[in-house]
Amino acid sequence: MRRFNTFLIILLIVLAISLIFIVQNSGTTVDLKFLGWTFSNISVGLTSVLIFIIGFIAMWIISIMIYLSGTSRYRKEVSEMGSVIKKLEEEKTKLKEDYDKLLKDAEDKKREFEFKTKELEEKIKSLEEEIKVATTPEGESPSPPEVIEAEEPPQEQKKKKGLFRRG
Repeated sequence: MRRFNTFLIILLIVLAISLIFIVQNSGTTVDLKFLGWTFSNISVGLTSVLIFIIGFIAMWIISIMIYLSGTSRYRKEVSEMGSVIKKLEEEKTKLKEDYDKLLKDAEDKKREFEFKTKELEEKIKSLEEEIKVATTPEGESPSPPEVIEAEEPPQEQKKKKGLFRRG
């Protein structure tokens, strides 16, 4: 928008200078020759107005051509970026599928490991029972395994001796 305002201000300044030139030279006539045509006794003011209008139209056409070339370039970039986005989305979908597959495989292996662990624990228990039965004399009932409690360190024993003791 700022660029357009600057252009408009410059255009108005050129127009004002042209109008001053036309008014000051309105009574002067000239002979013009252009591409074999000859125009005689034409006012300098009228000539200036025609040249100004032709220049305005030429600049307008040039600016439209520049605008259209810029828009086509941007459209091309947008379409290229669209294709890049599409490729990235496809890659994202593929990676997500691979991740889901690996996650499912890991969960299956975990379940399989847990199942094998339970089987081994049951085998260990049955083997322990067989060992107890085999090592116990006949007539005695097998006793539960003894739990050996570790002795508390001496510092822990000192702390427990008194509630209000310092030290």
